[in-house]
Amino acid sequence: MMKTIAITSCFLLLLSCSVPQSSETAGTAFEQGKTFEDSVLYGCRKNIDSITVWQSRFEQSHNKRGEMLALKLLGNSMREKSKFLDALDYHRRALKIAEKLEDLYELTQINNQIGTDYRRIGMLDEASSHHYRALSYWEKTKDKSPSTVKKNRVISLNGLGNIYLTLDNKEAAENIFRQALEGEKELNSDLGQAINYANIGFLFEGRGMIDSARAYYQLSMDHNTLAQSNLGISLCHVHFGRLAENEGLFDLALKEYKAANQLMEQSHDKWHWMESGLSIARVYLAMGDMVQAQKYIYRALCTATEIHSFEFLSAVYHLRYLYFEKMGDSRNALKNYQMYRNYADSVTNIGNVNQMHNLHIKYEAQQSEQAIADIQKEKRLNTYLSLAVVIALFIALIALFLYLRWIRQKKQLAEKELLLLRQEKQLAATEAVLEGEVKERTRIARDLHDGLGSLLSAIKMNLGQMKNGAVSEKEEVILFNKSLELLDKSIDELRRIAHNLMPGTLYLYGLKPALSDFCDSIPSVQFLWCGKEDRLDPNLEVAIYRVIHELVNNALKHAMAEHIVVQIVQEDDRIAFTVQDDGKGFDVAAANGSAEATGMGLSSIRFRIASFGGTLDIVSSPEEGTEVNGNILI
Repeated sequence: MMKTIAITSCFLLLLSCSVPQSSETAGTAFEQGKTFEDSVLYGCRKNIDSITVWQSRFEQSHNKRGEMLALKLLGNSMREKSKFLDALDYHRRALKIAEKLEDLYELTQINNQIGTDYRRIGMLDEASSHHYRALSYWEKTKDKSPSTVKKNRVISLNGLGNIYLTLDNKEAAENIFRQALEGEKELNSDLGQAINYANIGFLFEGRGMIDSARAYYQLSMDHNTLAQSNLGISLCHVHFGRLAENEGLFDLALKEYKAANQLMEQSHDKWHWMESGLSIARVYLAMGDMVQAQKYIYRALCTATEIHSFEFLSAVYHLRYLYFEKMGDSRNALKNYQMYRNYADSVTNIGNVNQMHNLHIKYEAQQSEQAIADIQKEKRLNTYLSLAVVIALFIALIALFLYLRWIRQKKQLAEKELLLLRQEKQLAATEAVLEGEVKERTRIARDLHDGLGSLLSAIKMNLGQMKNGAVSEKEEVILFNKSLELLDKSIDELRRIAHNLMPGTLYLYGLKPALSDFCDSIPSVQFLWCGKEDRLDPNLEVAIYRVIHELVNNALKHAMAEHIVVQIVQEDDRIAFTVQDDGKGFDVAAANGSAEATGMGLSSIRFRIASFGGTLDIVSSPEEGTEVNGNILI
């Protein structure tokens, strides 16, 4: 395989050096199937590894067009996997090459791709800017007759229509969607028509015109069926489910949403899965099935965080707010409502500067037109132009290049700082929760030991003095002695509770001695420690101690285990633990999100490990015992 690629690459290098490509022919080359680069990449468009190999070969052979097309395909593949930041990186690199090649077709298409990437993560200002740039380049294309060129305009319109819809400018959105629909009809594209029928149906639904909305959704379903688009069909199920949900027909709504969810699970498209996942969670909340609602909300939160979608994170935290409000947990309800508002504002707040942004887009479009006009004029100039004009133009181009590069670097730096700030805020919030828990446990343990423990000891001393100075009957003496024994047991129990809340050994000597003391106190537990014995961050030591404590208690209380093994492995960059028991075990898949899992504290355990960026793996089956493995980077 590699030998074939190497031979083909050599041939490609010779071909790229001997057959130059003009920007005019490049615009329609892929549609006509005339270039070697297009043919090779089209053949391996579903294989990321092959595309990566070709991208490297094109770069080494200085074949800029081939490198650009490979980068564009890699960006599309990353977006299909919901890796939007990686997609942006590849598409930006492709855009730089397209700008150097002055290829209007690719400039149009790649700007649309970048606009779509930004829309997926909720950065609507950047998305609209790139879609408008794509339209500007499309207007400058001389030959607009090829279907691929026409399709670029429709893609720009669809992107802008969705942005206006998010910003609640329904009139502008409908106007653009209808233009896009006419373009798709001209192209005879069933998939394109299906998309725009669904968009227009959504606008009718927002106006309360349910019959019209249902009619447009049905047209979308018909065209998606003709196009054999499972994604489009699944989205139509979501639309029909939403209509049923709004009418209070929750069983019908749930049926439609689950039909959509089944198709989306097959496609592994995490971004579009959020549509069905959030809808199912919302219906379960309305039906009062809090266990199922929590299950889908938790998965939606993990998925939205993974794909960095502010829009979906806003929706997830709104559902979490409704969930905790129904559960009567006002504190968590308020916390999630604040998170919901923060993410919602980050998506829609650009409406306040929309007018200024449009002026900025027009300015950039004018600059692009002027730059293209200057290039065309330069080509018409003959060799007798004065040296002064050439030097002036050269200086102007350098200044423009430096200015654009400065703007681009400034924008990238701002994006990195914003992402870092959000990550720091999330980490600070998690650390505050854990630190507050540790402080509260320490305070309670101290109060029990120093306050109530001292009082009980004083009572015991007083009773002892009373016994020495009192003359009582035999029965009273026996009763008095029994009371002293109960008081001793109460003092011992109080000390045990205080120790469990916050063992002094953990703070004074570290994790290994504390766990060793805990395990030695239980005859059926065997404790093993491997590797280094360095002290860790205090919060991390408390978290691991609590997790081990909870898992051992689960094994004794729920699994009825007779033998338990606790093993810790500490290395330079990580700490791992394993808790094994020979108890009755359980079905892990069935227990996730269930009342049984809640009773065993599994959600609390997962939260503690996840808050330090760790992973938790549970292996168990009925009557086969349980093994829990945790791994945390330090």
